[in-house]
Amino acid sequence: MSVPPLIRINRAEHTPYIGRYAGGQQFLSLVTSARVAGEERLYAVLHTFDPDGRHLHTKAAAVGPASDPRSRRGADGQQQEWLRRLSTLLLAPIEVQPFAVDVDGVTFGLVAEAECVRLLPAGLIFGPPWDGTYRIGGSSSKP
Repeated sequence: MSVPPLIRINRAEHTPYIGRYAGGQQFLSLVTSARVAGEERLYAVLHTFDPDGRHLHTKAAAVGPASDPRSRRGADGQQQEWLRRLSTLLLAPIEVQPFAVDVDGVTFGLVAEAECVRLLPAGLIFGPPWDGTYRIGGSSSKP
């Protein structure tokens, strides 16, 4: 089975901040970690897409070491600031195309593989039946 052109992502535990804003554009925002120069860093991330699901832009801010609780507060604060700037925000499932961008030498995006799509660097895996649920280490999300 091949990867569909649009990947549905449901709101769930690891994807609570997804939806639509101004004119039907779509967004996906998360706080995630990535290993950079041997250190696990925490990032606030905001991906935006046009109404047809094409990637428009990625904002990613490294806020500090993942092990520092202040980094989590900083990442959450940055994420909330970016979300406040999106007009007419509606939290809802999205359907977007795979994409990838480089941030600090790390791939961020929704990357298509042979029979699945991975949300990187978060590690969420989307696959058949392509209903918007994901798995992490063999478990599935609950929409």
